[in-house]
Amino acid sequence: MLLAARPYAPVLMTVNPDTARYFAESVEYLYRLGFRYLICSLNYAAAWQEDELATLAGEYRKLAAFYYRLTLAEEKFYLSPFEVKISSHINHRTYCRERCELGMKQLSVAPDGRLYPCVQFVGDDNYALGDVYAGVNEKKREQLYRQNEKEKETCRECAVRSAATISAAA
Repeated sequence: MLLAARPYAPVLMTVNPDTARYFAESVEYLYRLGFRYLICSLNYAAAWQEDELATLAGEYRKLAAFYYRLTLAEEKFYLSPFEVKISSHINHRTYCRERCELGMKQLSVAPDGRLYPCVQFVGDDNYALGDVYAGVNEKKREQLYRQNEKEKETCRECAVRSAATISAAA
């Protein structure tokens, strides 16, 4: 019913260490159901082990073959792990700024109705932006967004940042 009403409704998938072995199979299944806009994210907070990362690498190889087949067939679809990487190479310098809008374009809703700027922060009181009953605390949302614009220490050595900077300088 959803796809009949909204043919390009997105589906969001979070890949955990214990579900990584089903990643490619799950994407292909959702595609067969009719979903054409697939947003896939890793659970970065999980404690990934070497064997799970090896499994994940194998799943990405399967997804690459799937992506290649659909691209050659000129099928209309969006598979975020690949589209985002392609965008990073095309958009160079602006890519990092486009990656996260932290609560400005979408919100995550917890089961209790509390609102968060991202699924990664659900349950963390420091990031709660209000709830579905009282609405969004716009001042806090703007504050988090401005804070997000500042480069983080951990991002300084990022390969994406470095590649974008090098490409932009060339």
